[in-house]
Amino acid sequence: GAEGAVYLPAVAHNKGEAGTVGRTSLQLTNPAGEAHTWEAKFFPKGDIPGAFRNVTVAPQQTVFADDLIGWMYSPMEAPEASGIVRLAPADGKDVLPIAVGRTYNLTATGTFGQDIPALAGAHGIRKGGEHERMVITGMSSADISRSNLGFVSLSDTSGVDFAIYFYDENGNLLNPEGKPYTYAIGPNGWDQDKLENRFKNFFKQELPAGQRVISAVIQVRAGGPGFAYASVIDSITGDPIFVPAYLLP
Repeated sequence: GAEGAVYLPAVAHNKGEAGTVGRTSLQLTNPAGEAHTWEAKFFPKGDIPGAFRNVTVAPQQTVFADDLIGWMYSPMEAPEASGIVRLAPADGKDVLPIAVGRTYNLTATGTFGQDIPALAGAHGIRKGGEHERMVITGMSSADISRSNLGFVSLSDTSGVDFAIYFYDENGNLLNPEGKPYTYAIGPNGWDQDKLENRFKNFFKQELPAGQRVISAVIQVRAGGPGFAYASVIDSITGDPIFVPAYLLP
C-alpha cells in the first residue's frame, strides 16, 4: 500500500515545449544507522515499458543520479518518457529514504528547474480519510505564465477520482455552469497537462485569458490517497516553479 512507499511525480526524460529538454535528477539519502536497500520503480505515462532497479545505500550516504530515468534503464537507452517513480523498501525493513527529485531543462549553458519533493500517502487526500480536500493557488492563464496541473496516485492498490473547482482572484467560480472538473487515475497513476487543455477538453470552452491568479479546490470523490500540484512556467524566461497543494481540514 501507500504507507510503505514514497513517490516522485513529474519525472522526465523527454523533449518539452519551446525547445526544452526535460531531465530529472535524484538525490536519495539513507537517514538510518544501517545500510538499506530500496526498489526504484518507474511508471511511464503511455504505452512504454517501465523500469525498476534496486539501490543499496550505506548509513548517511546519498546516491545521486543526474538523469534518474537514464539511470533506471541503464545499460539500455532510456525512452522519451515521463511519469512517476515509486521508492519502496526492498530489504523487509520499514525504513523510507529521504528523496528529492529535480526536474530541469538541459541547455547548452547549464540547467534550470524545480525541486520535486517525494510524496507519501500521508500527503494525499482520500475518501473517508482525515483530509478529503486540498487547495492550489498561484496558477494563471497562459498569456501570463504556462500553468500545468498534475495529479498523482500515492498507492499501488487504489486509484483516485478527483473533482476540481477553479476560481479567479476575486473568488468567482470559473467552471461553466458550476460543474466540477473531474479526473480519475489508477493505482501508481500520474497525469499532467496545461490548464487550458484541461479546461477545453473537459468543458469544451476556453479558459478565460488574462487571469493573473487561478486557484483550485480539489476534492476526492472516491479512492485515494491522491495528490495534486501545479508546475507554473514563466512564459518569457522559461523559469519553472513547483506549487504543491495544501491539505484542507
